[in-house]
Amino acid sequence: MILDLKGKLDEITPNLLVQADAVMLNKPSRSELEEALEALRALGYVEKELKKVRPHLEDESLTTDGYIKKALQYMLQN
Repeated sequence: MILDLKGKLDEITPNLLVQADAVMLNKPSRSELEEALEALRALGYVEKELKKVRPHLEDESLTTDGYIKKALQYMLQN
């Protein structure tokens, strides 16, 4: 629907669609850590286990896969 109106709305509000595009591009995505924790929940890990692991993971800067691997390694050690 936006694509159909894009050329027609420029006359009325020329900056409206530019601003909307900018907002969508700057929208913060879920952090890699949050995605990893959600994936671990989906695998059946309970919140108690995830709360123990989270402080160790927050110090890292990894991809979602990296966080999952680190979390599993830490859970196996303890």
